[in-house]
Amino acid sequence: MPAKDWHGSDSWARGLRIGGYSDWRLPTISELKGIFDSGTNTQETGGPVKYSPVFSSRGTDLYWSSEGPSFDKRTKVGMSYGGTYESTKSDCLGGARAVRSGGGSPGASGDGPKSDGRFTDNGDGTVTDSRTGLMWSKNDTWNLTKKCADWNYSNSWAQGLRLGGYSDWRLPTISELKGIFDSGTNTQETGGPVKYSPVFSSRGTDLYWSSEGPSFDKRTKVGMSFGGTYESTKSDCLGGARAVRSSRGAGNFQGGGGGASDGRFTDLGNGAVKDSRTGLMWTKKDTWNVFGKCADWHASNDWAEGLNIGGYTDWRLPTENELKGIFKSGVNTQATGGNVNYTRIFEKGGTDLYWTDGGGTLSQAKQVGMSFGSTYDSSKTECIGGARAVRGP
Repeated sequence: MPAKDWHGSDSWARGLRIGGYSDWRLPTISELKGIFDSGTNTQETGGPVKYSPVFSSRGTDLYWSSEGPSFDKRTKVGMSYGGTYESTKSDCLGGARAVRSGGGSPGASGDGPKSDGRFTDNGDGTVTDSRTGLMWSKNDTWNLTKKCADWNYSNSWAQGLRLGGYSDWRLPTISELKGIFDSGTNTQETGGPVKYSPVFSSRGTDLYWSSEGPSFDKRTKVGMSFGGTYESTKSDCLGGARAVRSSRGAGNFQGGGGGASDGRFTDLGNGAVKDSRTGLMWTKKDTWNVFGKCADWHASNDWAEGLNIGGYTDWRLPTENELKGIFKSGVNTQATGGNVNYTRIFEKGGTDLYWTDGGGTLSQAKQVGMSFGSTYDSSKTECIGGARAVRGP
């Protein structure tokens, strides 16, 4: 094949249909070294190369492997002297020879086994981890779309999934993603082997968004090739997502019907949630749940004071301390960010930033963040976050 960079070589190998097989790939470093010194052949771009003369002659003497020291580099193996060379993926020197396992039958596509002892393919697009009890989507976003996904798209995709009869899918935490790293060896579309179970669909991505991050506009990704973590802005379109849910709970516990309780908060079944610790009554939905967009302080205050829920009309915006009182009461999933630290009895898919009843100046009010518990002074006309109303006690 003509000289190609790593991406061109990888695409060429994966696109091969030879001998009735379609699971061709780039070889590992050790596989390439395994054919070195197996004979003497003649290359197109130099002198003799030390691999079997059974291979076609006049090829190249430098082959890309599927492995490398970092996300943007891969290792080449020279067939003249057996050396290894680290190169950026865009380096167009040498080329590739494809390989596949000798097992299988013609038409094999590289789909994984039904179980590897820990992970089991449930046959409905889901995979269960017997060690943690978590249920994962078999496909990631790259499997489905063949393109990268930013955090907002990934989060919306996960929350909108309906797989295996469940609708409480979400983006995983950093520790959950690290929990599947090094559980096996699979093959990715955009790089070399990735270290997660072959029960998952092959040809996915090697970089997954988590639900967590250091700030409102950043989230952490976990790499499946090297296990590293990377902080990225939510708009960064690199990698994608694999969704997860707990398989030990009800499929729709978040935002469940009346009577649902976590021991402290109880869904009253009329749009209100009662906090047994403080006696306060909260709206099950926030403004983002209701309107699907941000709300400034004036709109939030008008909304709260105009509510008639559960037969009560004395709803209001909460104080700073009341909002901080629900922070860290559980873990829910929000529409505009990652996991938020408030009870799962509240409707999922809300916002993570709530207006207080004031606490600032005539033109400003305080907001409390539900991801990190921080307080912010904001202009009352600023449309960011929204509100959850309260009444009582």
